[in-house]
Amino acid sequence: MISATKQINEKALLAILIIACSFATMNVYMFNIAVPFIIKDLHLSTSESSLITTLYAVVLAAGSGTYGKLSDRFSARSLILTGFALFIFGSLMGLISNSFLAIISARVIQAAGASAITSLAYILPSKYFKPESRGKALSLVTTTFALMGGVAPVISGYIIELFGWHGLFAVSLLVVCTIPFIFKYFPTTIAQGQQFDVLGAILFSLAVGILVLGITLNPYLLIVAALLFIWFSFHIRRKATPFITLSLLANKGFRFSLLSVFAGTSAYPAIMFLLPLILKQSGNLQASMIGIIMFPGALLGALSGPYMGALSRKYNGRIVMLAGHGLMILGVLLMALLKDFPIGIGIVMFIFTMGYTTLVSSAANVVPSTLKKTEIGIGMGLFTLFSILGGAFGPSILSRFLSLNISFTLAFFIVIVMSVIGITLLFLATLSLRNSSRQNPDRS
Repeated sequence: MISATKQINEKALLAILIIACSFATMNVYMFNIAVPFIIKDLHLSTSESSLITTLYAVVLAAGSGTYGKLSDRFSARSLILTGFALFIFGSLMGLISNSFLAIISARVIQAAGASAITSLAYILPSKYFKPESRGKALSLVTTTFALMGGVAPVISGYIIELFGWHGLFAVSLLVVCTIPFIFKYFPTTIAQGQQFDVLGAILFSLAVGILVLGITLNPYLLIVAALLFIWFSFHIRRKATPFITLSLLANKGFRFSLLSVFAGTSAYPAIMFLLPLILKQSGNLQASMIGIIMFPGALLGALSGPYMGALSRKYNGRIVMLAGHGLMILGVLLMALLKDFPIGIGIVMFIFTMGYTTLVSSAANVVPSTLKKTEIGIGMGLFTLFSILGGAFGPSILSRFLSLNISFTLAFFIVIVMSVIGITLLFLATLSLRNSSRQNPDRS
């Protein structure tokens, strides 16, 4: 059943999405700076404190796929308001929390709400914007994610210095200012009335969540995740309207494109995790100075996102994605050469970040082109999910290797391997789409 809706004001809707994305993304990165202060105040162990960020990533990743599918059954307005309600409630809870359990609960609730924002930020332009403005909107959303990732650590440091780590929860509450505009500009259209596969959503979310925990905390959990994925695969074969359709999973162009993005989004946070360690060791810098060194390059690289997204719309999007992987590799190589020179690292940070924004902004245009219109909701939800999973996977893999006392040079090489895998998967996606076009020319 489709409800009537007025004409979409694309500029207003995009502005709201960008503001909401800014708060949701900052909330991810700000607490990385806060963890040492929380450890000191609450007398936590390192493993306990890691749950503050890990569980947030788990819920954020699992929720993104769920909200993507729900967008095919419920209106964007109702979903975003639900997400905001959870995000605001979690922020209020964190603002008054003084125990480890309360903070963990607050972060989980925040993530449940933020996952609606991150998922809908990609889905709404893909579904509701005109083709000529869709790509630019997706590029701006991607730029916002990258830009806030660079801005958040700097802002976080000043907030903690002035108000303590509780102040970070107060910043998140500012998202409430956008609610009146959501009522005015968000679409109320319900795209289709399929039944929602509750068990499939639960199995998939649990599998994803336990997968991230397995990567971060305990490898034995990976076995549990694998068993849940097997159960999920049997389940969707028996459902008439499964949580993820088999045709979507069989779409090699979509699958390989998604995995290529996952490789790139694993490399980016891995470097963001590695550089503070290197800068601390080589220059004995304070946290605020590390943020200042990394910020200009991250800012300039993020601002290149819309221009690179425009290139992907004008030319072959997969070629632009390939260029993104290539720039990331070049940036990592230069960082490895300049690892003993903090200022040099700050300068070449621009190249690496530009590669990342080039990859993700072009992928945001490429991935929807591999999907049917009815698959965009869950497809872009999975796109967001895999991007978030990369954010948990990259640092986790790198931290495991660093725990073996490997050199920083080898750590850089591991990040390069992630991008090389991304390039390989991108070639596989291109070959699959070419074969599909030859077999079914009408679809291309």
